Amino acid sequence: MIKKAIFFISLFAAVVFMPSCERNDYQEWKMINEQWLAQWQEEIKTYNDTTQGNKYITTESGLIYKIIDEGDENQRLPIEYSSIKVTYTGQFIDGSAFDSLSDPSWLSMTSVVQGWVEGLKKLHTGGIIDLYIPYTLGYGEDGSGSIPPYSILIFNIHLYGSRY
Repeated sequence: MIKKAIFFISLFAAVVFMPSCERNDYQEWKMINEQWLAQWQEEIKTYNDTTQGNKYITTESGLIYKIIDEGDENQRLPIEYSSIKVTYTGQFIDGSAFDSLSDPSWLSMTSVVQGWVEGLKKLHTGGIIDLYIPYTLGYGEDGSGSIPPYSILIFNIHLYGSRY
């Protein structure tokens, strides 16, 4: 009986206290990402003030993007329910890659993070874009797989095609 009580008390403590420890661990990661983003926004401002040509744009939602190549303006822009043919590299703010796709493949816009949807709707077929996705448009406060919560995601994406 005492062993069962100790077991249930231990289980209760693990369930109650472990998630809060994890959240606290990620609070530092969140702070690092927020500091990086604030510094990056200052660098973008300087870059945009001193550079001719393609500029970084920050949307109302917080997405930062730079169109490297607009693609074929005679082609329609993808919409949020399009299938898209892409290659991409995804990395964290420290430059470490977490995902990539080197052979052009079809993906559904309904299966990618919101930052992709918002950014790719600005790009024609053949275009290339850099996206800086805040965690609110990425995997949020929960993360996903190898992507920790509160992660800013950086993508270079080449759009080879879209279909509706």
